[in-house]
Amino acid sequence: MEVSFYKIHIFQNDLIVANYLNSGIPDSEKISHVSRKILRKHVGVGGNGVIFLLPGEEEKLKIRFYLSNGKESTVIHDALLCVSRFAFDFGLATDKQLRIETENSTHYIDIIDSKNFRIDLGIPLHTDTGKELIEIPDQDYNKQIGRASCRERV
Repeated sequence: MEVSFYKIHIFQNDLIVANYLNSGIPDSEKISHVSRKILRKHVGVGGNGVIFLLPGEEEKLKIRFYLSNGKESTVIHDALLCVSRFAFDFGLATDKQLRIETENSTHYIDIIDSKNFRIDLGIPLHTDTGKELIEIPDQDYNKQIGRASCRERV
């Protein structure tokens, strides 16, 4: 079976979008094997992860994300950006907003133009407790990282 793919380098990640929209997705064991083979550097295409693009149940597109060890992972935002670009480039995104299903949610991506997409990241959660982070009104959230100096060249 032939499957088209698209390799994107984004934020130090090489991600591959495998287009299974018209092919039908193999079972979980085969998809794990396929992802390991594709991501091997000297044998396959090489990369950090494979995004399998599937027809959605509720939305037009659904994605599943696999790492190089063949295990399914939660979808990272880099993967959403890659799929958004793929959908835009290949005419799958006809509106100004793209909706992409994952295993546990639907993500909304605004298409600003051919190079700019905006993802709603949702409510920020504390990394240890998983509880929602709330803004403290009198807290100063600005922090100076360093001083930059500019010199004019003569």
